[in-house]
Amino acid sequence: VVGESTTDTNLFFIHEQYIGEEGFKEHTAAPHFVHWQNFIDSDPFVPDRPPVFDYFYGEHEAVKRENVPAFCLKVDLYPKPEVRSEFIACIVNNKAGSDNDEPLCAQYTWGESTSTPNTFHFHEEYLGEDGGKEGFDAHTKAPHFAAWEKFAATDPFAKEPAVYFFRTL
Repeated sequence: VVGESTTDTNLFFIHEQYIGEEGFKEHTAAPHFVHWQNFIDSDPFVPDRPPVFDYFYGEHEAVKRENVPAFCLKVDLYPKPEVRSEFIACIVNNKAGSDNDEPLCAQYTWGESTSTPNTFHFHEEYLGEDGGKEGFDAHTKAPHFAAWEKFAATDPFAKEPAVYFFRTL
């Protein structure tokens, strides 16, 4: 999935999924990867905004998806260690509700950072009117989202969540 921020021009997001570290290594060895490497080597990034790469293992099946018009989120959450199990239970519930009860939710994936404990990365995609915003709005009105909001109101984070909205290109 490739998308551009809904608020910041020239801020792009790329979300890719691989089956394990071996799948990612195979990707970087594929012939088409040389085009990405050549682009990176051309030093195309704004000096104060270098690319950020987040790696995580998810509890979801990695599947190939077509790029469709969607409203997306990239979210980084940092729960306090003492609420970790409650956080994970809440997220498992949110994912189940998103996957099973929201026809406009195309993808809800999450996992813990491979390098920073208690840092969780999320990728969400929503479909519908207004480039998918309809699906996201429906998500925020779902019962499982209300449970998330209740949890989030308990001051469970070690630092502020980072939430980025973008639309697919």
